[in-house]
Amino acid sequence: MAVARKRPKMRRTQISLLPEDYDKARRMADMRRISLSRVVRELVRSAPEGDSLAADPLRDLIGIVKDADPRGSEDHDEFIYGPDVH
Repeated sequence: MAVARKRPKMRRTQISLLPEDYDKARRMADMRRISLSRVVRELVRSAPEGDSLAADPLRDLIGIVKDADPRGSEDHDEFIYGPDVH
């Protein structure tokens, strides 16, 4: 005897997508052989809650150094610890 599972109540909605976003979502659904609706639901569930950048404690450091060496992002260990780090 098969056990009937109770499906969660869903709310029907309508969304508008740019053509390229629709095409991408449709390809995702087709590749996985699932509905477009399920693709959207899974993407929504996997998205981080709130603004992930706002929750980052290092966010306040962004932009505080105005006149830094432009190589700082590539050679940051050298700038932080000195040239003899390696």
